[in-house]
Amino acid sequence: FISRNKGNRDQQPPYPYTQTQLEQCRPLEYPTHGSQQKHQKISGFLIQVPQIFITGLPKQIRADHKKLAMDIQNTQSQMRKGVLEFCILSIIRQGEVYPSDLVDRMKAANLHILEGTLYPLLTRLKNAGLLTYRWVESNSGPPRKYFIMTNIGLEFYGELERTWKELADAVHTLTQPVSEDETSKESQPQT
Repeated sequence: FISRNKGNRDQQPPYPYTQTQLEQCRPLEYPTHGSQQKHQKISGFLIQVPQIFITGLPKQIRADHKKLAMDIQNTQSQMRKGVLEFCILSIIRQGEVYPSDLVDRMKAANLHILEGTLYPLLTRLKNAGLLTYRWVESNSGPPRKYFIMTNIGLEFYGELERTWKELADAVHTLTQPVSEDETSKESQPQT
């Protein structure tokens, strides 16, 4: 049995599942979040826990499971925020853009953004001199504000693009499995 109490190994475990049973659990999809999986961290290892086990666990373990799911969502959100500015500038670099068109393009790429997040970001980029805008009269309502990248914005975007390519290459390299040939080369002394 697996015990969450690291101090006293003789104490009765908090739930009656063996490590093998828990390791053999299948992933469960959230109904509203596509392929995200519920995970539970127990005694230093990560396992995928089906809902039938979760509802049968004590309240504290269910709370820990919920907290871990929230931590995963927070990490995913932070990763998206990290590329948000770059993605928005990438779209604007292609030509002037109306904010709702930005939202639609981001949504089409599965990077959902709310206008309440977008407008402050656009204002910050404009105040930094990276963007400017022009008003265009509309036949169906008030004038529309279209954003355009400035020359300073184009230079800034070029730096972001170089940084993104370096980062993407590094992440790709680190997330690929290491072959046995590469492992044996790394462990051999250099002559």
